[in-house]
Amino acid sequence: TRADAEAQLQAFIDADPDRQAKYGNVLKDINSVYAEMTQTAPGRIPKNTRLYFNILLKSKDLIRHKIVLIDLFYHTTNQIKKNL
Repeated sequence: TRADAEAQLQAFIDADPDRQAKYGNVLKDINSVYAEMTQTAPGRIPKNTRLYFNILLKSKDLIRHKIVLIDLFYHTTNQIKKNL
């Protein structure tokens, strides 16, 4: 499930101090941005378009970090499996 995958990814981040420093809050930040975005009713133009645009910009950066982390996680996992 998505929750299991995110828990594994967070554990992978937390296992290394450098990853923790760089990506420690990325999943929490992504969830926070999604929560903000869903507060606007679908089909309505937000009253504060600038805020909405800023949320979208944050989302792009957070999603990019998440993709980098997922790639690093799977690469590391595959390397560990090869070494077993």
